Amino acid sequence: MEEQHRKVWLSAIFCRYQVELAQVELHLMRGFLKDADSRIGEDEVVRIWVGLIRDAAYDLEDVIESFALKLASKKRGGNVKIVLKRFACIFSKGVDLHKIGSEIEDIMTKLSHLRSSLQSYNMISKWG
Repeated sequence: MEEQHRKVWLSAIFCRYQVELAQVELHLMRGFLKDADSRIGEDEVVRIWVGLIRDAAYDLEDVIESFALKLASKKRGGNVKIVLKRFACIFSKGVDLHKIGSEIEDIMTKLSHLRSSLQSYNMISKWG
């Protein structure tokens, strides 16, 4: 039983790390998109790329919100911000760590591919 508790705890720590990275990434994406809205111009490739980034930001936001709501529902009467601070303890009560981690990982992989396409389609010079 102790080994299972250890695995859950390690999963909780890793998932917490993934969620924190996702929150930072989302914050950066929101800043980028705010700036992009004023600079898109007429370039179709840039417009498509910005749209794909916006879609990924929505997906990431959905995963983080879903995570927060699952945690809030596990703690009766808990406010989402308070629950987020205590989520390591709640993981052992059934939050699906693997699914949350996989969704975040998939979105981050998608973003990595989008960043690569930025260079492939020479959009860095178009954006500057």
